[in-house]
Amino acid sequence: MKGKYKGYYKYDNPKAQKQIKHEKTFFNIEITEFDNGKILGFVEDDIETGGTPGKGVIKGKKNGNEFFFIKEMPTAAFLINGEMKTYDKKHPKIYYKGIVNDNKIEGEWKIKLGFFMSGLMILLGTKTTGTWMMEKITTA
Repeated sequence: MKGKYKGYYKYDNPKAQKQIKHEKTFFNIEITEFDNGKILGFVEDDIETGGTPGKGVIKGKKNGNEFFFIKEMPTAAFLINGEMKTYDKKHPKIYYKGIVNDNKIEGEWKIKLGFFMSGLMILLGTKTTGTWMMEKITTA
């Protein structure tokens, strides 16, 4: 499992995907630790295709061919009226699950419903879902 991966994610909601102005948002993941099924690594979204800024952390596990991880990004980014807004706070956790097939992993992701404080403003984050895929490009 250790190594570098390239992949993408998409939104289930066609309106949200259209607001991103790209068919897919690309990312790079490096899994730096894999021990007893537990995974630890780093992720960077491609800003040019609508990704969240910053270098995030992934923590998860592999059980058989099932793959789960939580993506935590250092900067909150939200689509508001078709424009990407960033905030100097952590992004809500993003939950990924998928199936491993050789060097390819694909599945679904979600952000749970929640509140986000920005100064005196409260933003309501709606439940957001989508699909994703990544392929291994190098081994550790």
